[in-house]
Amino acid sequence: MKKILVAILILGLIGVIGLNGVNKKIILSESEDIYCEVPLSVFSRYPAESFLIPIIILNKSETEKKITGIEFYKEDGTLILNKKIEEVVKGANIKISDDEIRNKIGLMIPDKEIVEKAMNLLEKAKILEKSDERNKKIESSWYLLTMNYKGKEIEDKEIRNLLPYFKILNYEITLEDLNIKIEPPDFINIKIKIIFLNPDNSTTSINKETTLFYLTSLPSQWGWYPGDGHMHTTYSDGGSTIMQRRDQAYNSGLKWIIITDHGWSYLINNWNQYKTDCTNAQNKTPNITVCPGEEIATSDTDSHYLSYKMDNCAPLLDHTYDRYGTIYWVIYNGLIGFIAHPYSTPYTWEDWYNYDAYINYDNSGPRGIELISGGYVISDTEIQDWDNFLKNHLSVTMKDSKHRFCVGLGNSDEHGYWPYLLYLGKKMTYIYTGSSSPPGTYRTGVYNAIERGYATASSDGSLLIHKITTGGTYLPGYYIKKSSAGSITINVYAKRVISQCDEATIKIVTIDGTLIDYISNQYEINKNYSIYVNRDIYVRAEITFYDSTNGYSYCFSNPIFIDFPPYGS
Repeated sequence: MKKILVAILILGLIGVIGLNGVNKKIILSESEDIYCEVPLSVFSRYPAESFLIPIIILNKSETEKKITGIEFYKEDGTLILNKKIEEVVKGANIKISDDEIRNKIGLMIPDKEIVEKAMNLLEKAKILEKSDERNKKIESSWYLLTMNYKGKEIEDKEIRNLLPYFKILNYEITLEDLNIKIEPPDFINIKIKIIFLNPDNSTTSINKETTLFYLTSLPSQWGWYPGDGHMHTTYSDGGSTIMQRRDQAYNSGLKWIIITDHGWSYLINNWNQYKTDCTNAQNKTPNITVCPGEEIATSDTDSHYLSYKMDNCAPLLDHTYDRYGTIYWVIYNGLIGFIAHPYSTPYTWEDWYNYDAYINYDNSGPRGIELISGGYVISDTEIQDWDNFLKNHLSVTMKDSKHRFCVGLGNSDEHGYWPYLLYLGKKMTYIYTGSSSPPGTYRTGVYNAIERGYATASSDGSLLIHKITTGGTYLPGYYIKKSSAGSITINVYAKRVISQCDEATIKIVTIDGTLIDYISNQYEINKNYSIYVNRDIYVRAEITFYDSTNGYSYCFSNPIFIDFPPYGS
């Protein structure tokens, strides 16, 4: 999205976690001259071996200050890491309180009840031995402190003018630095001390605290790999470099990403370096796939269109074509196009389903849409647009040599200007490659899975896979020929990203109606259903997990198509 997203995060504005335990009280720390923020929580997933900690600083005084050191301590005061640095922070010369800055940039103080609930869970986990009960408390605390955020556009001109004065620092703490044995899920409370040198050679220090969560790997099934097809870097309006995005994705458990910076002049003029940076990030071991892509803004409504498979194609400058023209440009160049955040303001494309003029051009019209984008999850009403589109173009899918259709994805649209991660590592798409190992440096494996719809979208890392097991095994995106009417068996496998669920709602959706099932107290489900089919049809699935502590998780799997004689009609 062409805007500066700001995290309305559960932020470490405070000393919430004390050396002698977890305080329940939210205490804002404010310096007269320095505005400083650290996330309240940072997470990594096994087998990652480090944590990436961002620190944001604004010098409110009129004279520049120099940061000479940043120190990281364990809860008991043991030094973890001592970084001697020389970072000059320019003086912004503003008379404004920290609260006013937070309000203007959309950094809203976390809901007190949520923070207290999360901190109480950690306090209880501290005194428990390793057990399922302890694991649940740690997972819930992470979920509460990580999933309660939003994004907001900066509209205040005064604050926009201040953006160059913000200093963003990123530090990595490895498990070796911590010098403790840790098995997921677990957590470590740490203190951070930022040391400033004043013009009179005296020093000032600001103390912050955060919790490092070391989590289990994401839910998995053979051949399925989590990733993210929409994020931004310093090549447009993102707060991290391509290599930093790779590191963030790896630490979050992702196996592939597509960088989709905006089609601004800077990207156009530096496209070759952009692709080189993607390749260099991809070649870093352990390998994850890092693909070059683009988010293109249309000239008529400033709607956004994602363009994939751009390894051998030059980018398109924003606002070159209207919506039809942009779709055609992607088709003409043999690329894969997805409508970005169709229902999320301000860059909506709510009537996306009307833009099918090129759908018969080898069935290459709107290749897909984002069902989940950043903080937005498609509603029950809006998803009817997708179902109607699938239904209205069913014959085209059957006729197409690759049986392609309008694929639904889940992506983060991560900007992370600060660079807090709002959604990366949470909003994602699992793809099926049919391989026992992730795609690694083989980008074609990612493109093929996305184009064919071998995919399922997730709002938080939970996994849903449905498959038809009658006459073989058919996964999302597959095409089946069936000679006669009869019952088919649909297997639904789902696992929530946290090991808690009060109720799960499963929906199996077809042209002929929706089967709904309610399952209590299971965070991992493996269940068979039977439906009768007697005509050309598609079958897709959804699941909603819910528990009273953490709220909702959403997953959507792509349809499986069943073709009756005469085939391809």
